[in-house]
Amino acid sequence: MMVSVNLSAAQLGRDGIVDEVNGTLGASGLDPAMLTLELTEMVLMHDVGPTSSRLERLKAIGVRIAVDDFGTGCSSLAYLRQFPIDVLKIDKSFVLAIANSPDCFTIVHTLVRLGELLGLEIIAEGVENDEQRTRLEAERVETAQGFFFTRPLSVEAVDRLLGERGNNNVLVR
Repeated sequence: MMVSVNLSAAQLGRDGIVDEVNGTLGASGLDPAMLTLELTEMVLMHDVGPTSSRLERLKAIGVRIAVDDFGTGCSSLAYLRQFPIDVLKIDKSFVLAIANSPDCFTIVHTLVRLGELLGLEIIAEGVENDEQRTRLEAERVETAQGFFFTRPLSVEAVDRLLGERGNNNVLVR
């Protein structure tokens, strides 16, 4: 099962974050390749040198790194080569308008192609209806999250859902 965890600037700024993640992986038995740490662009911009070093060390233990809400704030394509990124998450503001805004469709299309060319996994955030899902599928977006799939769940409901789906990948936020 894949697990995604959001990291704040304060968490990533701690000297012991790599040891904490490694210890948690050991205690839980989770394969590091099944853990994706999600960082917003603002977190990446905070103290770039140490941030890059910590991310490299996290990658070295096998953890995946995602840029969350890409395309909002102070986006810079330099992040995609400056940091060890595995996943590009397209912000929901673009996904929500994909069906009725040619500009948003073009942005999504471009981000998907860019991600493909860079060998990044693409995740679309904020999918709320079948039309959005269909348009993303046509763009070859294989992973999406949003209320279309499920509303926020309790721990018990997640356990039931995983049992029903045979432990397939389910992203729960």
